[in-house]
Amino acid sequence: MGKGRGTSPIYVQEARATAKSGRGRSTSLVVLAIVYGAMLNGVDCVRFSEIFNAVGRGSKGSIGNTLNRMVKDGLLERDGRGCYKVTDKGIETLLRGNRNVVDLLNTMLMLYADRQDPEDLIPRISGIGDWISKVSALLDCAEVIGAVARFSGRINVDDLITALGLNNSSVVAKAGEVDSKECYEALRSQSWSNVWCWDEEYHYFNFFEPPGYNVIIKLGKDGVDALFLSALIYEQCINEAEAADAVLSRYRDGFGESGRFIMTRLLLTHLMGHMAMVDMVARSRLGVGLVVSELHMLTKVKGKPVIMPIVMSSQGIDLGSLIMNTVLKGTSLTVN
Repeated sequence: MGKGRGTSPIYVQEARATAKSGRGRSTSLVVLAIVYGAMLNGVDCVRFSEIFNAVGRGSKGSIGNTLNRMVKDGLLERDGRGCYKVTDKGIETLLRGNRNVVDLLNTMLMLYADRQDPEDLIPRISGIGDWISKVSALLDCAEVIGAVARFSGRINVDDLITALGLNNSSVVAKAGEVDSKECYEALRSQSWSNVWCWDEEYHYFNFFEPPGYNVIIKLGKDGVDALFLSALIYEQCINEAEAADAVLSRYRDGFGESGRFIMTRLLLTHLMGHMAMVDMVARSRLGVGLVVSELHMLTKVKGKPVIMPIVMSSQGIDLGSLIMNTVLKGTSLTVN
């Protein structure tokens, strides 16, 4: 690649996997992910041959036409050497182009935003710059992995909730609408654990496990959609008094630059455990399983928020295969 190559080309590796499996994604979004990720990884610019190889589909002519159009539209810049950089407009387009990642992050912001007015529960995002700023602040406090999934057949979501035991006494607060004052107060009063809220589309189940694991399970009322989000919340972001005796932060920092990737690998296994429990009960009681279409890691690299697609597939991936290829083999999170 261009000058200034970093030590870990994980972004281009992930973008390549995305391009081959994410048939429903436009080529321009894949190109933006490749170039933006490479630049965050210390690469000054990305050459045509590298973009073509990373995309993994289409002819050189079609990729060249896509790049020309993206330059004309202001998404990319091209220097005299034929080397490409992503523009601010390109970054905004990349973020807007993935509705599910935005939904994942907005769920986190909804739960962790600093609310001066308890009635104002949903953060008011005034444009993409404000959203990126809030996400960046959130990722100072957390590592996040989110999974977008669906059931292989339509289920009765109430039956699943009962079979999982999520409607019994272990759920401390059945708190009502997710954007209500009651839900937020229940989350705070129960230390973010064992709270059940809902809105027009989803049931939300929030669990917190010391020292800093937070899991959100969203089950669609349509009986098809499911979304799982797991975060490591660092101590200083929960309680400043605990920062001096931090466990997670000290453990992460002990690994140096690779510390964040160590934490996200741990987080991945934690998330998969909760997904496997839902899959197990759904298969044994209701005869359907989970199919995962997107799996994203959200962290910060060199002070900038980064969204890394680990798996994106329009066809969907059986949960068992996903566990074999991420948690057990680790191929999708390899850092060279």
